[in-house]
Amino acid sequence: IVLYVLNRIIYRTVEMDSNEVPFLCHGEDVFAKILWKNGEAVGFYSVKSK
Repeated sequence: IVLYVLNRIIYRTVEMDSNEVPFLCHGEDVFAKILWKNGEAVGFYSVKSK
């Protein structure tokens, strides 16, 4: 849920450039890890189960 909010609300409305292609949300079979620094999300990675 947090990654979805960061992607759909924060990133797309505040940080994304107009010529930039947004990344797609993950499916139910994908696990995502959000990397935090000083209370801010600074990155993420995802792992898809086989």
